Amino acid sequence: MVYRVSRHLLVSLLIAFIILIFLATSATSESERKGVLVSLSTNIDGGAVSLIEKGINSAKNRNAVLILEINTYGGYLAAADKIIELIKSERIECYSWIPPGSKAISAGSLIALACKEIYMGPGSVIGAAKPIPSTDEKVINYVAGRFKSLAEEMFKGNKTLTDIAEKFVRENLVLTDKEAYEIGFARKATNLDELTEKLDIEIVDEINPGLWERILSVISDPYISNIMLFLGVFLIVLEVLITGFQGYVVAGILLIILSLYGMAVVPANMLAAALLVGGAVLLIAELYTPGFGVFGISGFILVGVGAYLLFTSEPYMVFGALQITTIALLVIGVGFMIFIGYKASKTIRMKKPKIEERIVGQEGVAKTDIEPTKPGVAYVAGEDWTALSIDEKIRAGEKVIVVEMKGLVLKEKRAGKETE
Repeated sequence: MVYRVSRHLLVSLLIAFIILIFLATSATSESERKGVLVSLSTNIDGGAVSLIEKGINSAKNRNAVLILEINTYGGYLAAADKIIELIKSERIECYSWIPPGSKAISAGSLIALACKEIYMGPGSVIGAAKPIPSTDEKVINYVAGRFKSLAEEMFKGNKTLTDIAEKFVRENLVLTDKEAYEIGFARKATNLDELTEKLDIEIVDEINPGLWERILSVISDPYISNIMLFLGVFLIVLEVLITGFQGYVVAGILLIILSLYGMAVVPANMLAAALLVGGAVLLIAELYTPGFGVFGISGFILVGVGAYLLFTSEPYMVFGALQITTIALLVIGVGFMIFIGYKASKTIRMKKPKIEERIVGQEGVAKTDIEPTKPGVAYVAGEDWTALSIDEKIRAGEKVIVVEMKGLVLKEKRAGKETE
């Protein structure tokens, strides 16, 4: 009887031990959530859109949470709408964090509301989202509605908090970190460690604005993009009016596509394709021009930038057929252009014959009478030259041979006559 009880007890303890191990493993796996941190510290423009796209791609491929570290004065409404559309359409779990002393102003506060929760550090602020200029009631109503819609989703229909979000637009309201804590608009996170601890995640990737994002920020400025659009059209018209291929049409098309990309009209893959095609056209044009010139160098720059944009649009460096083909074409093209440059340099270093060596001994025709003391004109080597006879008078129409060259004056004799 004791043996049976002991055996049952042992089995029970073993089962309980297995259950505890299973629960511990489940708890551990649940706590090992991954996070991707995106530093949104630039103006809200085309560069910010590209930055968020990279962050979303990284989070999706890592099955991670997206954290937006926001520190911006805002920017363009179209860019903010694009970012919100990306976050919502990808259904990514997103948290916004305004670090200590930072701000989420204007479009920055709108993006913060697109996430699941807002965290704020000491000394941070959020709000002040009234559009500029503030005279267009239609724009104000649209932006206020955008804030209201996102706030209703974030705060689960809490009217007080939704009204506060709407006041960011209509009254230019700004909340400090403490005010946001008190009313439940945001949660406290003094530093990144505290934030990751509260969210129970581990940061596995950090994405910061790079050179490409800063370039996009410049070309997405409305003034810059409109100037680029005008210049693009102007260069295409100029190419049509000038005889022969000058390369202006390639530059014009690229400027137009860059301006449209800055306006968020065309996607990044179309821009990359345009750069690759434009570079290829210039490289082909280089084949029909002597030497290693501007077309070849410009073509390689465009292909390089296009390939970089093509690769960086992917969250990981995945070498598929398109990437391998691009790299192969780049290697072949670089080798070919190095060969052309080598041949051109050899040609440049070749000793060129002096003009005297090229003219002396050539046969020509006297266009006027030529005497030893009275110069005339002779046609030699496709040009008219001042000429003197070395002995006797040479009449117009007679053939002559150049015997000597003094400066730009030729000394000649009648053809067929031996020189003494």
